[in-house]
Amino acid sequence: MTGAAIRAGFGKTEITAFEPGMCLFGWGQPENIGVDVAAPLYARALVVECPRTSTRLAYVCADLGYISEHLRQSVLSLLSERGVALGEHEVMLTATHTHSGPNGYSKYLFYRVTGPGFSARVATILACGIVAAIERAIAALTPARLRLSKASIPLTDAVAFNRSLAAYNLNADVEPLSQVRSDEAVDREMVLLRVDQRDGPPLGVLTWFPVHGTSIHRGNQRIHPDNKGVAAVRFEAMAASRFGPRATPFVAIFAQEAAGDVTPNFRWHAARKLMIGRYDDDFASAEFAGGIQAQHAWALFLESEARGEELQGPLRGQISYSDFANITVDPQFAGGQQGRTTSPACLGLGFAYGTLEGPGPLFAARQVNAPLARLTARRRRRRVQDWRTGHGPKLRFFDLGHGGSGSILSVLPALPFGFGLIPDRRVAYYQGALGGRELGDSPWVPQILPLQIFRIGGLSIVGLPIEPTTVSGRRLRAAAMSVLGGQGVRQVVINGYANAYASYMTTFEEYQIQNYEGASTLFGQWTLGAWCTQLRELARAIAVEAPTQQAATQPLGERRRSLPQLVKRSQKMSLQDRVREFYERLSADREQSLSKLEELFAADVRFRDPFRDTVGIAPFRELFVRLLKQYRFVDFTDVVAEGDESAFTLRYDMHLRMVVGPTFVTPMASFFRVRDGKVCELYDYYDFPSGLVSPIPILRKAYKTLINRLFL
Repeated sequence: MTGAAIRAGFGKTEITAFEPGMCLFGWGQPENIGVDVAAPLYARALVVECPRTSTRLAYVCADLGYISEHLRQSVLSLLSERGVALGEHEVMLTATHTHSGPNGYSKYLFYRVTGPGFSARVATILACGIVAAIERAIAALTPARLRLSKASIPLTDAVAFNRSLAAYNLNADVEPLSQVRSDEAVDREMVLLRVDQRDGPPLGVLTWFPVHGTSIHRGNQRIHPDNKGVAAVRFEAMAASRFGPRATPFVAIFAQEAAGDVTPNFRWHAARKLMIGRYDDDFASAEFAGGIQAQHAWALFLESEARGEELQGPLRGQISYSDFANITVDPQFAGGQQGRTTSPACLGLGFAYGTLEGPGPLFAARQVNAPLARLTARRRRRRVQDWRTGHGPKLRFFDLGHGGSGSILSVLPALPFGFGLIPDRRVAYYQGALGGRELGDSPWVPQILPLQIFRIGGLSIVGLPIEPTTVSGRRLRAAAMSVLGGQGVRQVVINGYANAYASYMTTFEEYQIQNYEGASTLFGQWTLGAWCTQLRELARAIAVEAPTQQAATQPLGERRRSLPQLVKRSQKMSLQDRVREFYERLSADREQSLSKLEELFAADVRFRDPFRDTVGIAPFRELFVRLLKQYRFVDFTDVVAEGDESAFTLRYDMHLRMVVGPTFVTPMASFFRVRDGKVCELYDYYDFPSGLVSPIPILRKAYKTLINRLFL
């Protein structure tokens, strides 16, 4: 494929959204709630295609903290519904990792608790915005020239520092550095892809540089894209000033690389008791860090016109899924040792210590972390356990991979006695979720994870759903280049925060000290070795260049799907399905669900239960309003519908919990009669005594036994 065969286009859509009162994603602090917007969020897309081979790749970078699997699946579903010719191999979704973006768009409990909750509204806005950016990029496709350049940001610019230097210094392949040289313990190279219309003006730019989106700290309550978003807006303004206004605006994408241990913060603020950036004002620090990235990207962009390496194909995209709860690591990536494997997801106690820029609840006790890790390793050796397997020296804090059957600190159940007395709405949400039966032993974080490679000529973009540390990124690049280097690839980018999210990844050496990043390496000390093993396998598949059409129905290396197969929803749902969806989404949407009542229920709807008999939509709505105000947690699970369009029944369990206290689970049945396409009568029937005794296992069991003997 020649350079003349490549077409490219950029698209950009605003995706600003948040759920008022829900915590922003990233810091995990109760005061970090969303109140208003300081600066808009965007999804920016680059689409490249080769008409001759019918290959098309869509790369998206969104001003978000992470990409959830639910969000990716929603985007793929919308693309399918709209007839856009892009499948899961051809779409890579990435995030800038801002810590001042929305929460509430993951279905996994560990991430839902940080909000707490799931917001269908936020998830929908994000998915629709990302799809719109892709569609705009497709509409803008034009013959293009792609040129690749790279250069390092000098140490004189205070933009990136290693926040976990003690762990970094444990690596055998680095020079140990003192704290004053932490800015040398990062990869300061910026990679830039310049895209110009063939024989025409520039269209846009895509850059990669590793630095956390943490210029703005946990005290913030305003939506903001942090330093990466600032860099993109500044670069776009410079391009508009130089090249003038156009029908298709210039788009600048500032993406992440291996930023797991890289921070923009380098000054200790005594009053705030955390590390901050160049200025005391966080927003000014975000402008400073973003400005440095934009400035150096602009210089590299200008140089690339004459010195950039032109990319001339081939175009390839491939994704695979692997169960990281149990992956056998190739001995090459395990120090020559046989039989090393990953383990089900688990957080270490070091997670609760946090970092210097984001102290956790146990931050004051962080100095005991390393001695505890060493003690844990010694105890396991004395017990004749091979401490080199599984989670190694990690002091197990939360078993996330075993769901409700997991433990806390290895001895406490997932829901300890008295836990619900803690006056925290996240604790209340957690208790309510565990009180329901729908979770079971399902993991609270994704364990079947995607790994993706985009190849554009001499450039390969590796999309990973994790935060690799600096040295982890170097070793991943080496693993990819060991295969792709012989196939004409000269640059590998390790793009974290892609397609899903499963926390951090350290090297084996860094893991031993169990700092925040090591404690947050969920699948154990051989996680990096597992990713290198899987990456090399996928790189070999890319090198073979099997036709995408054959691989699309059964992705390479995919033993199981991380999510169910895409199902295209019919254009018109039945009233029965819409009512069922209303009940199922009430716990997530809460008061916002009530806006749909008039679409489902007649103005003169009659509602009856053992205590009430009302007529009219107003008193019916008031019942829901009072329910949501009285109970902190309201959920309807195991909803089963029976009937037709004239009358139907829903059977389900209703879960109710106040601010403190247990969750009450009541079996219910609701009968609906329909007139003119809306519900005109609703009768609720429920087992009230069963609900009262549901929080007490002995009484619940005795009640069920009594009912079975008397009536069944």
